[in-house]
Amino acid sequence: MEAVAPGGKVLMFGSGHEPLTGFDPFLFYFKEIHMIGTRAASRADWQPSIALVEGGRIVLKPLITHRMAFHDVKKAFAMMDEGPPELVRVAVLGAGT
Repeated sequence: MEAVAPGGKVLMFGSGHEPLTGFDPFLFYFKEIHMIGTRAASRADWQPSIALVEGGRIVLKPLITHRMAFHDVKKAFAMMDEGPPELVRVAVLGAGT
């Protein structure tokens, strides 16, 4: 919350089931922070995005910069932790791919 600009927005995405701790709620008041929640998407919510990808209007291939075999999954996680500048996503391929 300290990093949010006054009047800024915080998006709660992928939250867990445990109560949030470790932040000062006064910051919401003092900095006039807006919190935005998300909801689970239904299959119908994904159809416009799928159509854009299928029609070639959105190209996803550049988003996966590295591909590694499943037996190298530890190496994939280490690579993500190191965060080389050229890394966007690592795809871990299953057996037979």
